[in-house]
Amino acid sequence: MPSSVKVLLVDDNPMVLEMLRQALAHFSTVHTEADAADALLKAIEDKPDLIIADYAMNGMDGRQLLQKIKARNASANIPVILMASKVDLTEKLKNVQDAVEDFIEKPFFLKEAAARIKKVVDKISLEKMAREAPG
Repeated sequence: MPSSVKVLLVDDNPMVLEMLRQALAHFSTVHTEADAADALLKAIEDKPDLIIADYAMNGMDGRQLLQKIKARNASANIPVILMASKVDLTEKLKNVQDAVEDFIEKPFFLKEAAARIKKVVDKISLEKMAREAPG
């Protein structure tokens, strides 16, 4: 049964998007977007608990989405996981390491990626329960 954690999954590859959506649906409520600009609007409109985005997308890339999310007061605290190739992780994304909850190196094994994401979802779920608990 999905938890109360809302995940916004952003990837312009429909196959990756659907595979991850199915894997994450077991432990979270997943909304998908194939475009980073649409994802930004969705994040502002319906604040997710976690954003998982591909780095290499056409138009606005994952780093630009991250910067725009973190620049807004309403969304600055949303944890973000970026998916990127090893080269992008080592060369282009080093300077955003502190702003990101985790990185997932592409290509990945679905089971391993889902397990890493589940750890973050579990952490968010525990934090939500602690905030909502009386006293």
